Amino acid sequence: MEINVSLIKIKKLLGDHILEQGRFGRTEVQAIWIESKALKQVAEKLNSDPELLLNWLENLSVMEMDGNIILNYFLRSHATSASLILRVSLAPATSQSKVIVSTVTDVWAMAELFEAEIEDLFGVPFKDTPVVRSISTEFKFAPGSEGFPLRKSFRFSKGERNEVTS
Repeated sequence: MEINVSLIKIKKLLGDHILEQGRFGRTEVQAIWIESKALKQVAEKLNSDPELLLNWLENLSVMEMDGNIILNYFLRSHATSASLILRVSLAPATSQSKVIVSTVTDVWAMAELFEAEIEDLFGVPFKDTPVVRSISTEFKFAPGSEGFPLRKSFRFSKGERNEVTS
């Protein structure tokens, strides 16, 4: 499927859910920004549409930028080789507060471990997750260190090293 044809199809399929659309960095892969409340609905449409069949979650990355948590869903189709990056921005009230978003594990099962890692390290719980899980990080964060270890606001206690548990 040609890139332009895909974009036309995606715009028709998702309509008002698209906030912004453009290339992802210097690649030819298209990225679309959507509202977080529409994530589950958009995921289901992208996965089930017979022309797109974006049925493989290749990666789910997360970053913090300007106090917002950005989720990037790297999607691909086994059938058509089409690819798309779905982006969602979440705004925590404070640097210590959690922001909740819908899980997509029932759309793309491979999301489960990505979501578990994001919850533990960035404080983003996924609602309606089929099972309660944690990645159980190998590191014990020093006493007095509070928050989520991969957020920019996280501070390790001085003079203490993180110890690997056995």
